[in-house]
Amino acid sequence: MAEATYPPAADTEQSATRQKLSHFSRVASASFHRAKQYTLEKVGKAGTVTEFGSEFDTLSHHLDNIKRTTEKLLEHVEAVMHPYLGMRLENMLYNKIEDTVYHKLDKHRPTRSAPHEQLGTELNSVGSTVFTGSPIGSFMIQCSEVETKLGQADKQFQEKVQAEFITPLKAFLEVDIKAAVRERKVLNVRRVDLDVAKAAAAAKKPEGEKGERQQAAAEERLRNAQTLYDTQLAKVRDMLNTISEQHSNNLGHLPRLLAAQKAYYTECVRCLGEIDIPAVPGITLPMATLSDSTKFRVGTLELDSEDTRRARVLYDYDANGFDELSVSRDQEIEITPIPDNDEFVMAKYEGKYGKIPSTYVEKL
Repeated sequence: MAEATYPPAADTEQSATRQKLSHFSRVASASFHRAKQYTLEKVGKAGTVTEFGSEFDTLSHHLDNIKRTTEKLLEHVEAVMHPYLGMRLENMLYNKIEDTVYHKLDKHRPTRSAPHEQLGTELNSVGSTVFTGSPIGSFMIQCSEVETKLGQADKQFQEKVQAEFITPLKAFLEVDIKAAVRERKVLNVRRVDLDVAKAAAAAKKPEGEKGERQQAAAEERLRNAQTLYDTQLAKVRDMLNTISEQHSNNLGHLPRLLAAQKAYYTECVRCLGEIDIPAVPGITLPMATLSDSTKFRVGTLELDSEDTRRARVLYDYDANGFDELSVSRDQEIEITPIPDNDEFVMAKYEGKYGKIPSTYVEKL
C-alpha cells in the first residue's frame, strides 16, 4: 500500500499548530507553578524562597521613595503654577484636544492668552468705550498695558518652568522609573521560577533510569532558571544604581525653578513700577453735565442736581472701591440720591465724587 503524502502547505500548518499548542502548554504550566509558589509563600509553607539580599532591598526601597517623592514634588510645583485644580484639569483637557486637532491638521497649536493678558484686553475695552476720555478710563488703559506685560511675563515663566523642571522630571518618571519598576517585576517572576526549579530538583524521584532522566531534566531547568535570575538581578541592580545617580542630578533642576521664580517676580515688580498706583479712593469718578441743565452723570449713574443737598458726615467711612468716597466725621459734603438705591448716596467733597452709605450722613 502506497504511503500517504501531504501537500507542503498542510505540513507547515500542522507544524505551526503543534508549536502553538506546545507554547500554550509551557505558559500554562509555568503560570500554574508560579501561582502555587506564590500561594505557598503567602501561607509560609514554601520550601525555598530566594532572597535578593540586603543591598538590593535597600536599592529597591530607595526606588519606591524616589518615585513617590518625585510625583509629590511635581504635583506641588504644578499646583503653584496653576493654583486651582479646575484650572489644571481645564488646561490639560484643552491642550490635549487642541494637540489632537492641530496634529491632524498638521499645524502648530496657537498659544493661548494668559489670564493677565485676557484681563488687560478687557480693561482696555472698558476704559476706551465706557469711560472714554475720563481719568478712570485713562487709568484703566494704563492698567491694561501693565496686565498685558504681566501676562507675557507669566507665559515666559510657565514655559521656562515647564522646559527646565517639569518636563525633565516627568521624563524621569515616565521613562527611567517606569522601566526600573517593570524590570523589577520581571526579576520577581524570575525569582519565583528559580524557587519552583529548586523545589522540582529537590523533589524525590522514582528509582531507576526514569528517575535519573527526571532528575537530570530538573537540574537542567534549575541551571537555566539560575542563569536567567542572575542576569535579571544584575540588570535591575545596575538600573537601580543609575536611578539613584539620576535622582541626585535631578535635584539640580530645583535651582532652575527658583531662578525662574526670581526672574518672574522681579519682572512683575518692574512692570508694576511703570504705573503710578493712587491710594484708594484717589481715582475720582468722572462727572459730566447732560443737555438737561439739572441732570448730570457720575460714572454710569444719571443724577439730578435738583435733589442735591448739603449734609454732615456722622461717621468715618473708608472707601471699598473706586466708585466710593472716603469721608471723615463732621465733614460737610454734598449728597445726591441714587435712583433705585436707598443704601447709598452720591457724595461730593473737594471736587471728588463717590458713593457712601446713606446712614452715614444727615441733611443740613
